[in-house]
Amino acid sequence: MERLSMITTASPPGPRSGGRHGGRSRIRGVHTARASTRVATAVILLGCCPVMLAAAPGAATGRPPAAADSGSRADALVAAAREKAAAGATAEALADLRAANALVKQSRGADAAELLPILDMAADLLIADGQLDAAEAPVKRALAVREALAATGAAVPDAELAGSLAALGTVRAARGGFADAEPLLARAVERFAAALGPTHASTTATLLRLAEVRLGLGRTADAEGAFRDARARALERGGPGDPECPVAAGRLARTLAFVGRPAAGIESFAAAVADHRQAGGDRADVAALLRELADLQLAAGDPASAAATADDALDVDRSHRGDDHPAAAIDRLLRIRADVAAGDGRGLDDADAIATRLATDAAGDEPLAAAGLRCAAMLAADVQDATRAAARWRLALDTDRRLLADGHADTAADRVGLARCLLAAGDAAEARTLAEQAADALAVARGPAHPETLEAAAVAGAAAAARGDLAAAAKQLDRILAAHAPRSGPHADHDLARLAEGVALLREKAGDAAGAAAARDAPLAARQRDFGETGPEVAAILVQLADARHDGGAPAAAVPLYELAVSLACEQHGPDHPEVAAILTPLARSLRAADANDAAAEALGRALAIWEATVGPDHPTTLATVKALALVNLALDRQEEALPLMTRLLAGYDADPATPPADVARLLRKLAQIHAARGDSARARGYTARAEKLEKQAAAAPSRPQERR
Repeated sequence: MERLSMITTASPPGPRSGGRHGGRSRIRGVHTARASTRVATAVILLGCCPVMLAAAPGAATGRPPAAADSGSRADALVAAAREKAAAGATAEALADLRAANALVKQSRGADAAELLPILDMAADLLIADGQLDAAEAPVKRALAVREALAATGAAVPDAELAGSLAALGTVRAARGGFADAEPLLARAVERFAAALGPTHASTTATLLRLAEVRLGLGRTADAEGAFRDARARALERGGPGDPECPVAAGRLARTLAFVGRPAAGIESFAAAVADHRQAGGDRADVAALLRELADLQLAAGDPASAAATADDALDVDRSHRGDDHPAAAIDRLLRIRADVAAGDGRGLDDADAIATRLATDAAGDEPLAAAGLRCAAMLAADVQDATRAAARWRLALDTDRRLLADGHADTAADRVGLARCLLAAGDAAEARTLAEQAADALAVARGPAHPETLEAAAVAGAAAAARGDLAAAAKQLDRILAAHAPRSGPHADHDLARLAEGVALLREKAGDAAGAAAARDAPLAARQRDFGETGPEVAAILVQLADARHDGGAPAAAVPLYELAVSLACEQHGPDHPEVAAILTPLARSLRAADANDAAAEALGRALAIWEATVGPDHPTTLATVKALALVNLALDRQEEALPLMTRLLAGYDADPATPPADVARLLRKLAQIHAARGDSARARGYTARAEKLEKQAAAAPSRPQERR
């Protein structure tokens, strides 16, 4: 999803923001249409020390003649570098700065104050060009010179020292050195606050970056506190219209979701977006914030709110960008995802058309096309259409690899999504390669213990387990558990459960029953530790663990896990809540596979009553439950109980023109068989004739893409 970038995390200029070098950037952050053309280092240095950067090395007084001559030549080189940089000739500008640096060092020494403008400009250019490895040297050297000058009693403004600390911390983090970056950024925040004030833009920008680094290190409590602090300071500085207010609120909302408090974060974020909008915030930014809010609401299981938020974003984008803009396409896809989550799949055909248009936009290097394709891929995954999902993930990956760095966080997200599809389709080899690449990239872009990094690690581990590599799979499981198995969303539960089951199966095969049991118990223990014994997150992981056990060939072992999840859902929501019905359905599946058809019929009967009372008798979810219950009754040879259910299902099929004809024909054949057995040959012939007609029509029709329900 498209997300606003913070000042301290904006990526260098690239195709998504109008520059030329985005393909090499690794600094964390997704571009927007108004993304900064410089990263945090440049913003901090230019914002705090404009006089320092504008000054020439020869500005200092009291030089001897030779030094003055060298200083004049250095001045000329710096002036030339500035002109070349403005013209986009980065390499030539850097060559002039290197020459100026050598002259000043030779004439004034390695710790001369005159070196600082040269070092700062070089760092700025290298970062803007995406050359982070090379940028660290001038940034580090500038900090060392300032500290050396301060040690001799020279007047070094605190804002300059803070800028160098923030620059080095930002570059270190952008290269994956989160542990090294954290103390540098913490010191920078303190110095900026002392020199410029606690609410200055440089202070809050650095504080936001510090919060991200702490989240990347797995220090969620510290990150939460820093995000809260940054939002409060930005609000005090600029009021609700300050652009950092909703950005900090959005980051805080995601952090709270990781620790099981999504509702509190979403409520605060929604209020911040509304206030920012009321204060006249940029409309493109408001729409992007609304998309992020809808994404969070979907992940939190609130499709109704997500649908309303997506509609709101669409209204903003239509008025600002037009109905055909890719941003409006993403808004529509979010709305369809929300509808599907609520059980309404009528917009899926529209989603296909939207995805096709986004693919055309992606071919033309439209910046938002890849974000739209990611959303379309997630929608296909929501309805278990793995073929479409994989195709869309590949398109998004191709687009992001072309427009962004191969190690960019967006590119890594594409790889994780595609890896999931491939793993589900049985291609564990390519899935493992993609997921491992994504985990490595996210460790640099997000941090080694960031929830998204660990999510990629879980997919990589599950793929390794599918390939029979116990050592690699167990290593990934241990890594995730050591970081307290954060929950980045529903996918995190799914991935963790499959990884744990894969490790357990391999350990059982190796004769390690105790190790297998420990692997299976670990995810539940992690969720219970972090969210309590009875929280919704515990019920969610129980369902995923049960799914993994069923899919691993042990449906009887899955039953008690489902039953415990049903019990917890009843405690949380009441016995007649849709959350209960949603668990009863897979429970019935496992009961049937374990030859407990009577119990399966009872579970489906409970689920059907809940769906009829909550979403209505003709809802697709209700009809799917009707079908499952009819099949169980047929398996129990209860034709009298099955017949009215099948007749009702046929009426539902007839009312929905999107029902695949093959499904209708199969149902008609079964109804004919039952009526023939009951002696009603006339009705049986009628059903058979209708089935034959549908089958002939299907055989004569041209082949079409796979239908979806």
